[in-house]
Amino acid sequence: MNIESFVSKEFGEDELAYLKKIRTGGDNNSKGGQYELYFAVAKICEIAANEADHNDFEISRQEYGFVDDLTVRCLSKAKKKNYQLKNSSNSAANWDDDVNFRFDLQHRIDSNFYQCPDNKQVLVVSCPKKDKANQLKIPSNLKGIGFSEFFPYKLNLFEQINETENLKNNFKEICDSTELQVADYAFRLILAALISNSSRMSVAGILESANRMGRPGIFRMSADQDTIPEWLDQKCRAFQDVTVSVESGHFIVNYNNLRVTIGKDISEPSIQVLDGLTTLREFIHYLMSTAISEL
Repeated sequence: MNIESFVSKEFGEDELAYLKKIRTGGDNNSKGGQYELYFAVAKICEIAANEADHNDFEISRQEYGFVDDLTVRCLSKAKKKNYQLKNSSNSAANWDDDVNFRFDLQHRIDSNFYQCPDNKQVLVVSCPKKDKANQLKIPSNLKGIGFSEFFPYKLNLFEQINETENLKNNFKEICDSTELQVADYAFRLILAALISNSSRMSVAGILESANRMGRPGIFRMSADQDTIPEWLDQKCRAFQDVTVSVESGHFIVNYNNLRVTIGKDISEPSIQVLDGLTTLREFIHYLMSTAISEL
């Protein structure tokens, strides 16, 4: 059963039509939303700085759901947290009946469709006064499920980091540096990795992708992070729009959302084989045949 069938069966056709309307709006705005992207980077940094296993956390944007701007999953604990972001100080950032409706439905979807009973729905606003007012409007049926959160927004990225204390401290941890210039550079790398990779990716994969973009790497990776073999890294770099990352103990080669999963124990091919992979088609075919042989 897919999510549309679930919503139709559990909630009705009106709710399904509303879900499709939300999805259409999200697709139309998927290339924008700087506030949403900045918040996503902040969450990635928070996890990277405070969690031991970066592979255990997945980030996705614009998921198909009633609360869809950002989703954070903890895989080992079946935990799911969804964020709806409003960069506004007017009524658009109000906690209202529509927020109640969407948060309640998303909670039920997460619990019964995604099998994540530990789920939370969060309204994020850029105005601290709105946040305080919203916290007083959360109804009793959403207590412990629905939350309001303040996240500032600055047009200048340097100011965004410097004036967001948690973000600044997290960059100190993951970059092992107190220099704001380093944090600014690291922020841009993570942002680029977030935009250029697939819509759902582990925090480990995002950091690995960002680290490769910014050679020499500036991020302190989690202890269990595997190193991408030099031959695989160089071969991926030889072709445009091909990236490689580490997720859950495997290497993931990605080209335009075509993902090839390779075991971490893959052997380095001979020079003759590598030299013979002169086209992207030949390279992808080789990786797929290797992946198949490991099943």
